[in-house]
Amino acid sequence: MDMHDTFLFLRRGAVAAILVTAAWFQMGFTGCTDDTPISLGRHNGCGVTTAGDIECWGRSYHTPSEWTSEDWLQVAAGWDTICGLRTDHTTKCWDAVHKTRRPWGGVESPFEFESISVHNRGACGVRTTPLMGHNLHCWGETGFPTPPGMFQQVSVGHYDVCAVDDQDQLLCWSAWPGNWSGYAQNPPSGTFHQVSVGTMHACGLATAGDIECWGDPDYGRTNAPTGDFLQVAAAFRGSCAIRNDPDFGEVVCWGDDTYGLVSDVPAGQFVEIAAEYQHACGVRPDGQVECWGNDTSGETSPPASDFWDM
Repeated sequence: MDMHDTFLFLRRGAVAAILVTAAWFQMGFTGCTDDTPISLGRHNGCGVTTAGDIECWGRSYHTPSEWTSEDWLQVAAGWDTICGLRTDHTTKCWDAVHKTRRPWGGVESPFEFESISVHNRGACGVRTTPLMGHNLHCWGETGFPTPPGMFQQVSVGHYDVCAVDDQDQLLCWSAWPGNWSGYAQNPPSGTFHQVSVGTMHACGLATAGDIECWGDPDYGRTNAPTGDFLQVAAAFRGSCAIRNDPDFGEVVCWGDDTYGLVSDVPAGQFVEIAAEYQHACGVRPDGQVECWGNDTSGETSPPASDFWDM
């Protein structure tokens, strides 16, 4: 993530920007989009190490040679699909479970991206160079749509896709056009820094620092806590967020607690978080990843590698 992305997040005013930036430099925190050092799938997790390699844990039965032979900027996991963003801003995607399969018939995007987000039906990315006033591109299964316009960040979920446009407004659309109306098609008004789409709901981080969630309210998944936050990550039946004030850097989760997503949140500070299905992971200031929730496939047992460059 570059400094443009960092200060894009800090538009709450000059005083707030100075205070938050000082704290971020102290902890190593750089902001909040889907362009994070870690990303989670249904039964696994992946991250880009400080060496530029991709490392995954949990249910993943193969390790493509490209993960260590090429240099990566970002990895995006979604359900059973993994996509990587190379340092030349091109992408490649893999099936997380089946070694011989490639998602969506092996279709790759021909464009270069600043950041990407992925789920089983397809992927979306913010392009490095706009084309005729549009900078978002989505690819994958037939009919996976790309809306026109200029966007800062995009998040792809199981049923819905949401993005923050260049005016800090939210736009959401169905990942299943013609077959499914989705759950998060009506985002709140107002201005937002970030959006994260779960399975049947979505949450947005408003420019004022509060969190708003919408979609299916079952399990309390849309009951976001009050306060001032730095990042939000939506999962299957719940979500997690990093606090700014009070308790800077601490994580709070809400929604379904069947597997400890809410009650087993580790204490202490985190610089980034990710959540998907029934588990969540966070990056500590020292670059180590700590996870909690369902561990039936090793989802909460990450490697000891450093996923953060202080």
